[in-house]
Amino acid sequence: MIGPLAEKARVGLTDADGAAAMLGISRRQVYVLVGRWRAGVGVVSDLLPGRSSGGRGSGRLPDEVEAIVAEVLRRWYLTRQRRSVAAVHREIARQCRLGGLRVPSRGSVVRRIARLEPVSSTVAREGSEAARRLQPPGGVPPAVVDLLEQVQVDHTPVDVIVVDEQHRMPIGRPYLTVAIDVVSRCVVGLVVTLEAPSASRRSRRPTHRPPRRPLRRQDRVRQTPQAARHQPRAARGEDRNPQDLASPLPRGHVLAIAPSGDSQ
Repeated sequence: MIGPLAEKARVGLTDADGAAAMLGISRRQVYVLVGRWRAGVGVVSDLLPGRSSGGRGSGRLPDEVEAIVAEVLRRWYLTRQRRSVAAVHREIARQCRLGGLRVPSRGSVVRRIARLEPVSSTVAREGSEAARRLQPPGGVPPAVVDLLEQVQVDHTPVDVIVVDEQHRMPIGRPYLTVAIDVVSRCVVGLVVTLEAPSASRRSRRPTHRPPRRPLRRQDRVRQTPQAARHQPRAARGEDRNPQDLASPLPRGHVLAIAPSGDSQ
């Protein structure tokens, strides 16, 4: 039915309606099948629907074009010359035309630039100093996998003004210091005090000795942490008490001072 219609120079509405009634499809679908027959080689498989080109978010460029885009990005975009996207797209278009390939759109090039790793691309274009803002101040922290392997200690002023009992004169704002286990996110200790926070003072807080029997997972929070990671308040000049820094830490403790602004 579709073959004879495709051989005609023009398929009229009457012929299309007749074929649609016999095949149980719409008139529009008849014209779609006629177009597939004419674009094919004259076999029934030409009427089968084609496969999707990939869909949203998937690459639709041929492998040869993808290779050219990747090479031009490496040699033209990721350099200290900091060439613009327009210049990179012109170079990609030139190389595609030389190879007889379809030229990708500028939007395709922009999307592939956005997929580049931010730190490495910034280092390649602007240098390592410019990429420091994309990296944590203290570098990559070590992996923590066990309970109480590392406890993070931080403090913050409480929104309360303490006054004396007799004259009701303000004394100051207390500080809340919290110790949180990194793995379980469990609060293993906290203290509210008017004493200015200090890294060494916080490290001396744990005094419990680990029990001799094997620890169960539910009561490991009772033992002494292996390492304490302190978040200092360097902007206010705290943690700079020479007497505190000279005080010895408990045996088996490791005190890590995190750089200012590091939240890892």
